[in-house]
Amino acid sequence: MSERLFGTDGVRGIPGQEPLTESNVRRIAAIAAKIMQQGVKRNGTAPAMLIGRDTRGSGPSLLRAVVAGFADSGVRAIDLGVIPTPGVSYLVPRQGAIGGAVISASHNPAEFNGVKFFDAAGYKMDPDTEDRIEAILKT
Repeated sequence: MSERLFGTDGVRGIPGQEPLTESNVRRIAAIAAKIMQQGVKRNGTAPAMLIGRDTRGSGPSLLRAVVAGFADSGVRAIDLGVIPTPGVSYLVPRQGAIGGAVISASHNPAEFNGVKFFDAAGYKMDPDTEDRIEAILKT
């Protein structure tokens, strides 16, 4: 990977092609979940991350990949179904989640899709954390 994986709003592309293959999305989600749960105190249950999506046809398969990646890192995924991106951002801190993800490519053409991550406060994942994910992904 010579160019950045994360753009201004997450990882975007054409599903089934790099970087949005199901195996790659699963790895990205697993790394993100592992990083987001650092320092989180467990009370006997796995920490949770919220996930939502738009209505693109590729959403369900990308959703499965993200959920599997969260599970690989010991994080429960709470599927919010079809929901606007700001809805996930709003709900993450209010539900006590350690983060969230949205599967959407926003205003891009229908053949595109993407994954955007949110931190525990409901803010878009910061560039330093995105850089950490990219560095781990390269190893």
